[in-house]
Amino acid sequence: MGRLLNGSLDSLGSVSPLSVGFGNGQMMIIAKTMTFVVPENIYSLRVRQWGAGAGSGSGMGSGGGGGFSIKTCSVTPGEIIEVTVGEGGKDGGMSGSSSSFGAYFSATGGQGPTGTAGGNGGVGVGGDINTTGGRGGNYSSSYFGGGGGVASLMGDGGDGGDGGGYQSGESAASGGGGGQYSASYGNGGTGFSGSGATMNDAATAGLIDYIDYIGTGGGGVGGGTSGVSCAGINGGGGGGSNYGAGSGGFPGGGAGGSEAKGGDGLVIVEW
Repeated sequence: MGRLLNGSLDSLGSVSPLSVGFGNGQMMIIAKTMTFVVPENIYSLRVRQWGAGAGSGSGMGSGGGGGFSIKTCSVTPGEIIEVTVGEGGKDGGMSGSSSSFGAYFSATGGQGPTGTAGGNGGVGVGGDINTTGGRGGNYSSSYFGGGGGVASLMGDGGDGGDGGGYQSGESAASGGGGGQYSASYGNGGTGFSGSGATMNDAATAGLIDYIDYIGTGGGGVGGGTSGVSCAGINGGGGGGSNYGAGSGGFPGGGAGGSEAKGGDGLVIVEW
């Protein structure tokens, strides 16, 4: 089975859907922008996509999680479709970019912070099901908020906890990152299948052998010490911290803390 390791893509080529199987049971997992050619004798595709998460910056709010959308598309054999896979926002609070399947539909990336206010989550646009990424947490009095969790088939992503108030990330379809406060910390939010991080335990990815559970992992812990990893996993938001980079979990998790990157987007095509 495929695995998501440390918030990055290893191999998802054999993951199985919990949702009703589609078409001939064939699947392509697309992690980089490319051109897709509809196979012979194929007139319908089921496509799901995640927008990329936003980055975080020094003295700023944290990044929003990417949106999600799924759609059954009527196509023509041999049709050429440009597939765009969103790139995670880099440090400095850059927004994540959108994923799109030609002109059929899209999922927007999470928004970067505006000053000390965390960025809003991305949204699904034009799909049969559209869900919204979590909001990034606010920066307050030298303390960082957590990143927003990515949206998924299971629902909206969790909001990141605000900095300066010992606020945990929201538990939702994916967990938001916890906020930072002095020597205290906010736990990462729990996702639909993965658990959020605490000071003693890293976030978990959850049931990643099933395609429907992609983007349902836990958020990273906020605060902590220099030896604590604050990264989200499987779409969870990164935790707010001055120490370890609170990178957003792949796919589409928003970044928390100081100068961290959001999770890249993802597109999966079934026929």
